[in-house]
Amino acid sequence: MISYDQCKVIKKAFSVCASPLYTKLLFEEVVRWKSYNDLGTICLPFCIKDCINKFFEKVEQNHGRATVFHALSYITASRTGLSKAELHDIMSLDDVVLNSIFPVWEPPLRRIPPNVLPRIFQFIKEYLFEREMDEATVFFWYHQQFSEVAEQQ
Repeated sequence: MISYDQCKVIKKAFSVCASPLYTKLLFEEVVRWKSYNDLGTICLPFCIKDCINKFFEKVEQNHGRATVFHALSYITASRTGLSKAELHDIMSLDDVVLNSIFPVWEPPLRRIPPNVLPRIFQFIKEYLFEREMDEATVFFWYHQQFSEVAEQQ
């Protein structure tokens, strides 16, 4: 349940941009609000690209900047999409990712843990499109604007 003042903030945001993608991203933000949240702490993005940036920031906060940044970069850079196995292999070769996951301990087999990518995919799966390519399921961005924002980062 949101307050009347929060509802006014949402209506103002929709008066600037009301595309379906913006609506979905904004909903993902608003659903976490409480009616008692201070309006001073509420900052809604007023364009799709800012919404996507905010979404990426939340994923990075939950799963680590380097890991998420590199995972999103590899998905964006792939022309025809990446399978989960390919992404896991690529990220396991990335020293920046491995050093962020294992800052102190050096594992005997230097690969990212098997639970890292599924946790990231859990957050971003609604914005990925999957299709069969060469007998493998590959993933890429569902909407071009995700790719554009990821490229800018």
